[in-house]
Amino acid sequence: MRIGDPFILALSQSGQISMNLLPIYEALKKGMLSKNLVDKLVTRAQVASAIVDKIQSASGAKYPYWFASPYVLIMDDSAQMQQAILYSRLVPIIADDGKLNITIEITGPLLLYASKDTLLAAMAHEFSHYVDFSQRINDFRVQTAETSYTIHESLYTDEEALFDPSKIFGRHRSIIKSIDKKFQNGLSDDALNKKTLNLWISKSLPVKRIVPEDNNTDLPVRALMEYKIPEDVLKLIGNVKKK
Repeated sequence: MRIGDPFILALSQSGQISMNLLPIYEALKKGMLSKNLVDKLVTRAQVASAIVDKIQSASGAKYPYWFASPYVLIMDDSAQMQQAILYSRLVPIIADDGKLNITIEITGPLLLYASKDTLLAAMAHEFSHYVDFSQRINDFRVQTAETSYTIHESLYTDEEALFDPSKIFGRHRSIIKSIDKKFQNGLSDDALNKKTLNLWISKSLPVKRIVPEDNNTDLPVRALMEYKIPEDVLKLIGNVKKK
């Protein structure tokens, strides 16, 4: 996790287009993405919105703000000669007023090429991180993230910071089954990886490279202390603890 890119912080300044797709439209304006590709992403965003509705209905809590990013994220560990594609992640953002906002980033290739089952698994997986992060804030257990120096350690940390999906989604076994099937040391989907490599990366579409330690966040104590966890999330956490 890390503090988001500057253009994400300006989300509240626009009310004319889908807030979830603002980074996509910004990329179109800059010539990073074609109009045809953006149109496809807009169509696929409807699938993501339906998935958000399903997750909210199953959990009883509102999904945090999510946004689609106009690039594929590649985590690069040159020391270990490893690379991994990151399709989604939890992104805490510190706004200009110093307040903390917790968002979820869905990369363009995930939105565009993932099957509905994979997209559901990824978005539900990130929601589980959101609930875990909220609980850590509530319990005063959020500190400067420990730096992960290898991809393996980074993926391991990702799984460790995951609130048990079976306790969040209860009887909605389809969501739990999707997460269990698709996540094995990170998102595992050969078809998605192939399409991302052939239809995105090989066509020189935007790529953002990070190293494992970039995927951590150092959050100001004041922002954490002043952050108000939504009541429905607190209720969900309380219900889960009773199980």
